[in-house]
Amino acid sequence: MYKNFGDYIYRRRKLLKLSQEAVGKVIGYTPQSVSLFEHGDNTPGVEVLPNLGNILKCSVYDLFTFPDKPTFVGKNKPINVKSFAYNIKKIRKMHKLTQKDESDLLDISIRSIRNYETGQALPNYNFLSKFIEYYRIKVEDVINDIDPIHSKKTKSSIK
Repeated sequence: MYKNFGDYIYRRRKLLKLSQEAVGKVIGYTPQSVSLFEHGDNTPGVEVLPNLGNILKCSVYDLFTFPDKPTFVGKNKPINVKSFAYNIKKIRKMHKLTQKDESDLLDISIRSIRNYETGQALPNYNFLSKFIEYYRIKVEDVINDIDPIHSKKTKSSIK
């Protein structure tokens, strides 16, 4: 059983006999950064999660759920910034929260939330992890190219 994100990527990397340098090269980070991720001292940006999953032979969803047996089915699709921004904004609005409310709840600046919701920036793993935990949704409800308002699957998981 895996304890957290860092433990999961460490054990997957070791299982696949990959170096921190090899992982870092694929995701655009230094080996030292990969070490920081594995020790829980830092987390990567959301935009690298598909490539991280690809090299670790797991899905992006697995990076949040830490299953013993990964659900990797080929290649993870890149994060669509426009859909991501749209989804997090709609989910917040479905819960009738202001950006200020969400800022207070998730301990993040309003400016960051505004940047994420307009697609000017993508958050790091920690924000997305807090977001899906607070709203009690699945990561796929945020990162998939879907409209959370009109998706039956998302509506049922958001309630």
